[in-house]
Amino acid sequence: MNILNNLKSLAIIAIATMAFTSCSKDQTSFSIDDIQGKARIKGTVFYSEGTNNRGDEIIKMATNTTILVKIDNSYLSPIGNAEGTTTFETVTNGKGEYEIEVPVLEGGALVTIQPQAFIGKQKNSSSNETEEGIFTAEATCQVVPNDIQFKDIEYQFNAR
Repeated sequence: MNILNNLKSLAIIAIATMAFTSCSKDQTSFSIDDIQGKARIKGTVFYSEGTNNRGDEIIKMATNTTILVKIDNSYLSPIGNAEGTTTFETVTNGKGEYEIEVPVLEGGALVTIQPQAFIGKQKNSSSNETEEGIFTAEATCQVVPNDIQFKDIEYQFNAR
């Protein structure tokens, strides 16, 4: 009977210890979800297909395009010592518009906005020939909590 009481006591102690140690959040961990400040970035993404016969530039909106927003982790760390980059993603709508909300600490952050590159064609105004190439774009902006930044982005054409 004495052994049975000892086993019951040990079981109760083990259960109590697990309840107090395994259920508490590690106070030294930090999650991006812990960041209370948010900033919104919105704008349009567009590119030029060259010029028409009258010399007017042909502007097209980049619809259904993936947009990556990158923030250096040092901007997301309360003590500024985190390495690497955190990437957020959104997609432009049928009008080439995008909007995204990102976490930001009181000190603010520099973000890089990078629409997905694509292969396309552009009319060369000097030779009147259509060239194939790659359209790429990248922009940066500074954000702070409760901020709204408008950032329109134009693709650049790189002929093959």
